[in-house]
Amino acid sequence: MSHVALVELDVVDGELVKSEFPAKPELKLEFIGDSITCGYGVLGEPESEYTLREENGLLTYAQIATDLLGARARFFSVSGYGAFVDYEGDVEGNVPRLYPYINWFADKEMLYDYKEYVADVIVINLGTNDASFVRNQEERRLSFASSYKQLLEAVHRRSPNAKICCCLGLMGQLLNNSIKEAIERFNKEFPNVKTKMVDFPVQDEKDGIAADWHPSAITHKKAAEQLAKELKSF
Repeated sequence: MSHVALVELDVVDGELVKSEFPAKPELKLEFIGDSITCGYGVLGEPESEYTLREENGLLTYAQIATDLLGARARFFSVSGYGAFVDYEGDVEGNVPRLYPYINWFADKEMLYDYKEYVADVIVINLGTNDASFVRNQEERRLSFASSYKQLLEAVHRRSPNAKICCCLGLMGQLLNNSIKEAIERFNKEFPNVKTKMVDFPVQDEKDGIAADWHPSAITHKKAAEQLAKELKSF
């Protein structure tokens, strides 16, 4: 929904000044997530209504962790969506369904070429929206775990050499154990794929709360430091 514009161009002595771009970092990350990874409302207050002016992906745990590691990153995140359903329980509102596309909302036929960007580590932060629907219903929880395992399989098929790091918890830890269950089942079938789970602590109100009870910039920074430390030893 955002737009980019060229606002200003500097010319020195009649010639364009060429920027020296730094060498591309060796470590390549990929983040698959929801509104938390999008930076939803990180600049807003708890009662704020959604607006792009209060969303900033550069202030998220994902971007900050990328910077801390001196890495590169690709982001695939969709607000309101989950690994199984969206926050209202719509089975069409899941990230795995959209993952093969560059941008399903803009072009439903253009698939992403995963050879263009080969990630070393793929970080998945999904489950927050699923939890709104699953709650404490065992049948739904099992469906979530099954869908999450299928997501792990899809990610592995497209990036067979990548490590997979799963994380959850900033807005609730209801499904953390279900993700661990999915990882265990996945590892039985793919024992050579290196995986790990990172349990984020639930956000502390003392660190501020962003729009719609989303994590604040302080919470994102703390999560980034935890994630970067975990990935260094991964």
